[in-house]
Amino acid sequence: MFYDNRCNRCNRCCCNNFPTSSFVIGSSGSQGPRGLTGPTGPTGPTGATGVTGATGPSGTGPVGATGPTGPTGATGPIGPTGLSGTGPTGATGPTGATGATGPTGEIGPTGATGPTGATGEIGATGPTGPTGEAGVAGATGATGATGATEAASFGSFYTTTSQTVDNASFPLTDTATISNMTLEATTGTVTLPNIGTYRVEYGVYPTNSTAGDTMNLALNGVDVAGTQRSLENATLVTGSAIIETTTADSTLNIQINDTTAVTFDDATGVSGYLNIVQIA
Repeated sequence: MFYDNRCNRCNRCCCNNFPTSSFVIGSSGSQGPRGLTGPTGPTGPTGATGVTGATGPSGTGPVGATGPTGPTGATGPIGPTGLSGTGPTGATGPTGATGATGPTGEIGPTGATGPTGATGEIGATGPTGPTGEAGVAGATGATGATGATEAASFGSFYTTTSQTVDNASFPLTDTATISNMTLEATTGTVTLPNIGTYRVEYGVYPTNSTAGDTMNLALNGVDVAGTQRSLENATLVTGSAIIETTTADSTLNIQINDTTAVTFDDATGVSGYLNIVQIA
């Protein structure tokens, strides 16, 4: 059999001597077995690049786990020093509370004695002191002419009862002895008829006086200089003086000067007294 002017035996042109028109093509026989695969032919030329396809949708995958911390890098060089700047001073804060007083320190050593100060002015003359003791009696003088007879004057007055006095004369309720003078007991005022010199002793016993309260003798209602004494509670405050009268029937009393009424009371003795003796 022949196909395409070749015989089907050898698939070669060995029968070229036969005219093709001399053969009659019969019916196809059954397919023969597959022949061995021939060697691979040479690679053909690369085809032209195809059109770029459309960009696919952008996708984001899940964040991966944090990787381990890398080693610390080397210290960089020190940068240049910045400009020095000073901000404005802030407002003064409020004063804190005063702290507690600290303990008293030890007494320091005594300092050196300072120079003596200038002498001060002479002070005012103090009150007349009490009469001193009588001196030795002098020789008896010649007997003088007989003078007019005059009765001696003396008296001793006191009170043992409680008395309250407020800037007034001290009352003398009792008389121990009296001669040629009279007593007004309510005010403690004694009248002296004779003009002369008298020795006077006086005292009071206050129980509730205050600072500045005093007593003194008053002659004819006038304070006798040098007879003022400060009152001291629960103490018999005393004084003495020599006085001279210049008019007949002069009056003498103890005057109390106070800021509030003062009570005088000595439960075991006298609350006040006044002794008067004419000596000239």
